[in-house]
Amino acid sequence: MSTEIKIIQDKTFQTIVSAVNEFVDFVKPTFGPASNKVIIEKVPYRLVVDDGVQIARDFEFSDPAKNAVFKIVREALIKTNDREGDGTTGSAIVLQGIINEVARQGNKDGRRIERELKKGLEEAKAQLLKSKKA
Repeated sequence: MSTEIKIIQDKTFQTIVSAVNEFVDFVKPTFGPASNKVIIEKVPYRLVVDDGVQIARDFEFSDPAKNAVFKIVREALIKTNDREGDGTTGSAIVLQGIINEVARQGNKDGRRIERELKKGLEEAKAQLLKSKKA
């Protein structure tokens, strides 16, 4: 059995953005209490699901590059579910927002993005602690 290795350098970020957006746009209707459902067709069966983690487990792209990106996203979403018990779809929506903001700004410096996200997290935590009622 041979494994084909394909390296895509010129469109890596566009592939990431596309994979994240396509998946999140698919799973997003299930977010919140409305309990909307999506249909996943996998031979020989179809699933009607409203659970983000279940959708992530069964979702696949036909494009191997997008599927490789999605496997990393799937792993993070499943870890979110295992750790918190919920929040898979919400986490995916936040990821989409971050990825699209990075794409909009054209800033692909990973370390800078990480610092900005950590700074934003600290600011959000400070605001929440400031507004909490004793």
